[in-house]
Amino acid sequence: MEQEIKLKIGGMSCNHCKNFVSGLISDVEGVNDQQVSLQGEAVVIFDDEKTSRENIIEAINKSETYTVQS
Repeated sequence: MEQEIKLKIGGMSCNHCKNFVSGLISDVEGVNDQQVSLQGEAVVIFDDEKTSRENIIEAINKSETYTVQS
C-alpha cells in the first residue's frame, strides 16, 4: 500500500544538496515519488510492502552530510 511521509532534513544549503538528497531517496527500492525542497523538507511516497520509513531515513543519514531531524 502506498504511504506518504514528510521529513525535515538538516545540512541542506543549495541546489546540489537538494539534488543529492533527492537521488538518495530515489535510490531506495519501493519509493514511487519524492519531492525535496531547498528548505530541507521532503515528501516521499513509497510502497510499504517494498520499503519502510526507516529504510528511507537510513539512506539519507548514511550520507554523513545530511540528517533527518525529528
